[in-house]
This record gives sequence, C-alpha cells and structure tokens, in this order.
Amino acid sequence: MTETATAHRAWNERWQTSDGRADWLVPDLDVLDTIPLLQKRSVRQVLDLGCGVGCHAIALAKAGFETCGMDGSESGLDFVRQAVSGAVFAIQFAFGAMTDLPYDDASFDFVLAFNVIYYGDPEMVDRAIAETRRVSNPKGLFQATMLS
Repeated sequence: MTETATAHRAWNERWQTSDGRADWLVPDLDVLDTIPLLQKRSVRQVLDLGCGVGCHAIALAKAGFETCGMDGSESGLDFVRQAVSGAVFAIQFAFGAMTDLPYDDASFDFVLAFNVIYYGDPEMVDRAIAETRRVSNPKGLFQATMLS
C-alpha cells in the first residue's frame, strides 16, 4: 500500500475489539434494498470492496450471490472468516489495496464500495475507481458511498 494509504491501520486496530466492530455488524438498508435489483438483473458475481467485518458480504452471500470480500485489514478479514466458518454459503476473501485489485478484468457483475473509496487522497480515489471499473463487467453495477 502506498504511503498515503493509512486508513487501513486504524480500521485494523478498530476491528480487533467488539466495541470497534459494534456499529458495523448490521448491513446498511441501502445495500439490502439493492438486492432485489441485483436478483432481477441475474447478477452472479459480487465484490464487497473494503468489506471490513463482512456484514454486507454476508448479506450478499446469503442472498445467493457468488461473493468475494476484500479488505486492507487483516483483523477485519480474520473476524469475518471466523464468523462464516461452517456457514451454508461461501465467501472468497482477499487481503489487499483498493488501488490494486487482485481480480481479472470484468470479473464482477456488482461491486460494492461502502464507506471505503473516499479514504485517500484524490490520486488514490481515482485509482480505486479505475480499478473497480476494470474488474466490473461492462454491464455491471457499482454502488458506493462518497463523502463530499
């Protein structure tokens, strides 16, 4: 990760405690409300970019999508891996930077970037958006939150 990419350090520390995770264990209604649209469009492959402790990745996987969750925080990924161990659904997890996604071009029908892409300087944000575009199929959907 680049020198300006430091937010993952704070999140890595936050995800290590139950108090730090407490506000991030329930999926956001805007994401849940997107699921029927994804089903109507026959979406299969989804990426939860910056999945943190996995609340959205879990909701998407439970809805039947082939789900990948990626984050720059090992403690977040460790938590969600443990949370879904033994589940009847599967999620593929990856550790890495949002500016260098380890996926092939056009891999995903839907990319979710909930409270993640705006963590960085303008160059990082541009690179992260370019990477989401690269890994999205041409008719794919992108849902993100951005701070103004």
